[in-house]
Amino acid sequence: MGRIDKESIGHRQQMIMQCMWDAGQPITVGEIIRRLDEMCGQKFAGPTINTQVQILVNRGLVEQGAKIHQSFTYSPLITREEFQEREIRRFCNLTYNGSPSAVVAAMLRNGISEDELKKIREMINA
Repeated sequence: MGRIDKESIGHRQQMIMQCMWDAGQPITVGEIIRRLDEMCGQKFAGPTINTQVQILVNRGLVEQGAKIHQSFTYSPLITREEFQEREIRRFCNLTYNGSPSAVVAAMLRNGISEDELKKIREMINA
């Protein structure tokens, strides 16, 4: 059985982080719920989202800020780009034995647009 990846976060937690990054300023759990409802077209329970936010706080990815009315605000402590880089590194290590070329080969086997291929070539050449 594989080892447990303590650095990974769940899909719902990633969606919460997305809400925070998109907001660009500290937001409350109520605002996160409103944004999630819009993003997904479904209702999310306050206690569930609050629990997920607290997990993100405990993992050091989010900080609790000022209290506005009866709600605390929350802000990400990691940028979207830092998170993406961390996740691709984790994915590469866990799925492709740490081989970036194996990741690229899998992408190429599964089809990649000419436009994306051109961007990749430009990045390699730079």
